[in-house]
Parts: sequence; C-alpha cells; structure tokens
Amino acid sequence: MYWLDDVSFIAHPNTGSRSLKKFINTTKGAKTINDQHGICLDTIKESRAVTCVIRNPYDLLASFYWRMKSKPDFHKWLHNTLRQEIGHEDPDQVGGGMFYGLPYATHVIRFETLQEDYDRVFKQLRLPPMKLERIGACRYRTSEDYRDLYDYESMALVKAKYGDLMSRLRYKF
Repeated sequence: MYWLDDVSFIAHPNTGSRSLKKFINTTKGAKTINDQHGICLDTIKESRAVTCVIRNPYDLLASFYWRMKSKPDFHKWLHNTLRQEIGHEDPDQVGGGMFYGLPYATHVIRFETLQEDYDRVFKQLRLPPMKLERIGACRYRTSEDYRDLYDYESMALVKAKYGDLMSRLRYKF
C-alpha cells in the first residue's frame, strides 16, 4: 500500500505494483505504508481517495502460473490454488481472494488499461502525472495469450470461484 498526497494506493500482486512503487519512491511526500501487498485500515480512513488495480482473473491466474520457475501441470495447479481459497466466501473481501482492496476503492484502475486509467484518476484527484515504466514483466510466458492455458474445465473452475465478481467488474474470458 502506498500513500501520495492524501490518496491511498492498494497494490495487488501482478497488477503493475512495481511501477507504482518506483513512482511513489521518487515523488516528494509519497511513502510506502505496507510493502507486502497488504492494506492499512488506518491509512484508508485518513485518505480522501483510495485506488486499487484490478485484472481479469483468468489473466491474473495465468500470470501467477507463468512466474513459477518450476511449472506443474496448469490444470492441477489451478485446481489446488483455487481450492486453497475455500473458506473465503466473498473473494473480494480483505484477506481473501485476489481483490482484497476492492471494497475500499473509490477509484478502480484496470490493468488492461493501466496508463490511461492512472492518467484519468490522477487528473481527477489533482495529483502529479505519472508515467509508468514496464517493470517486472514476466519473462517466463509460454504464450502471449492467457487463453492458451485454459480448457473448458479450467475456465469453469475460475468462473465458479470468481464468477460473481467478474460479472460485477464486467470481465469475460
């Protein structure tokens, strides 16, 4: 989680958080609150705005998988990964799921349109412009398209886990 002016930025893994961190670290008055992709509720309460970046769950899960140095079978890995989150009834609540910051967000930025969304939000919030650098792009991708990893069964697993959230955020396969 990062702080600039009186705006909180919740950084989810694999959503451009390294680029945001670099910008925050070079901006006067900005600071890192929690460097472990977590949130600080006290900081959120003091914020005039809270932003978080979201990413299509199919693409995000593929990104997590591609970053693994040792690659198990994708379908087994996906099944085990999603099963570990059982017990978190609402996947976008704090502590569960991939979008733990979403309930607090006053401004949502999509990974798919990262620079454009940051430009829009920074302008609305009267913050200095930010030029994102591409930092930490996955070197281990075996394909340019996350769809190449999925079959009907694995798509159904993700939809069963995140379907309501994806519908609310207008994400599709």
